[in-house]
Amino acid sequence: MIDVILHTGPEHPDLAWILGPSLLAFLAGVGLGTYADRLRSWVRPDPNEVPE
Repeated sequence: MIDVILHTGPEHPDLAWILGPSLLAFLAGVGLGTYADRLRSWVRPDPNEVPE
């Protein structure tokens, strides 16, 4: 187990390939969470809402 922890440290040869997509996925999740109400209303509009 300790070998796995040491292997995934900052000396990992593919660290950029691990951190890059992880950071992008995190930012996409934050963006989706921020605009979830707008996305939900765009995908499935409320039939009771009166358009302006």
